[in-house]
Amino acid sequence: MNTKMKKTKKQSMKKPGMKESHEIEVKILGINPNEIRKKLRKAGAKKAFEGVIEARFYDFPDNRVKKAGNHIRLRKFGSQKIELTFKKLKSRKKYKHNEEIDLIVPDFESVHRFLTLVGLTKCKSYRKKRERYKLGNFQFEIDKYPKIPHFVEIEAKSKDEKKAKKELEKAVKVLGYKMSDTKPWNGFEVIQYYKKKRKS
Repeated sequence: MNTKMKKTKKQSMKKPGMKESHEIEVKILGINPNEIRKKLRKAGAKKAFEGVIEARFYDFPDNRVKKAGNHIRLRKFGSQKIELTFKKLKSRKKYKHNEEIDLIVPDFESVHRFLTLVGLTKCKSYRKKRERYKLGNFQFEIDKYPKIPHFVEIEAKSKDEKKAKKELEKAVKVLGYKMSDTKPWNGFEVIQYYKKKRKS
């Protein structure tokens, strides 16, 4: 009986491991989430996640990570997985392009403590609702922050940078949009955009 219980637990755990890729992404603001869901279902996309994401970002006291255009992020996908990510910014003209290293980790608070012990401090954080859909090499993520309209993030990941860029443009067309409809922003820039819009 004990042997069976241990085996079941082992099968349900997310295996730790590291993944390197080029992440090419854009966002489309002011969407109708129901329309986006319909288009994704029609295209054959499969829902991979729905829930609350909690993320914390870290830097040294002299902000050297931010000054270099990079990010260190600890992120929790509900109870599904916990991920530590390093992002190195390559470009953000037409789209946001990062070299990304993702590491699956076992415990959110333990990793937070480790990061602070080596001299990093939590510089910002967020919680948001997300629906993630997958279609081939594409990821479509419908995001909702408090007090901000829904937007969709479209992402292509590949070890081949040129391939990822071509894939992204195909993914934008799946939703009936053009690249000129997109923004190469991160989530905090979306938040700032709507804050300024409310004030004006």
